[in-house]
Amino acid sequence: TTFIYVTHDQVEAMTMAPASPFWTAAFCSRWIPPQTLYNHPKNKFVAGFIGSPAMNFFDGRLMTEGETLVFQGEGLTLPLPESMQQLGQRQGNNPVTLGIRPEDIHDPAYLPPDIEPVAITATVGVVEHMGNELILHCQTQGGQSLSARVDRRSQIQRGETVTLSFDLGACHLFDAATEVALA
Repeated sequence: TTFIYVTHDQVEAMTMAPASPFWTAAFCSRWIPPQTLYNHPKNKFVAGFIGSPAMNFFDGRLMTEGETLVFQGEGLTLPLPESMQQLGQRQGNNPVTLGIRPEDIHDPAYLPPDIEPVAITATVGVVEHMGNELILHCQTQGGQSLSARVDRRSQIQRGETVTLSFDLGACHLFDAATEVALA
């Protein structure tokens, strides 16, 4: 039976059907499988809405350092993965927003296999012990907030300045003006 069910609970929406339309005040997307919405959001709104804690966003620009395209934000410089290198030519020096989900930020002591890690430094303000994981609420060296979902075995404590690893292969880029996904 086909039915329409309206909810603002993202977990409920993601588990109710094999595909869902995604509505905002401005548009209705096509019917999209929940995992596609999560892995390949078409814009910053969808990226920030799906997932808990929400995706982390950092404003900055794309720059070239030698042969490598890097994201340069407030106190945050990240080399971008090979799959994003062509964006430098398309995007130029226009502002972008980098997005990364909390579960794609790791304690370096417990890195999963097959990721593209890059180290960042952050100060931990709050540690939420969830049993199966820790959720860290941190400030980067540039003063930007970020949330990380790390392995439950981590020994990270509130007040510590720690090194965390971003999985570059899981980063998203959005045009800062239109908020449309670039990669």
